[in-house]
Amino acid sequence: MIKPEAIPQYTGDLALLESAYGDLKTDASHIRSTGKDVHSQFQGLAAYYTAPEAEQLFASTKPVADRADGFADDLEKVSGALSSYGTEIRPSSTSSSS
Repeated sequence: MIKPEAIPQYTGDLALLESAYGDLKTDASHIRSTGKDVHSQFQGLAAYYTAPEAEQLFASTKPVADRADGFADDLEKVSGALSSYGTEIRPSSTSSSS
């Protein structure tokens, strides 16, 4: 359930906004990297595990990498939108504080 009071509000602090979209971009990179690492490290077990279902088992972590990559893409889009918003409002924000 969406809680309106939990939705972050822009306070007019451009430095905080810039920090937030920078953090989102960094988080996206970490999520993507972690998803790939989970898949690739699990594949390393193939040298030690042989069974009829091995191929299916080792394929089971590919969706982890794919979903992490997709989620990271979404975070990067949000980061980009916040960055564009910050650029767009900068002139009006700095001129209204004068």
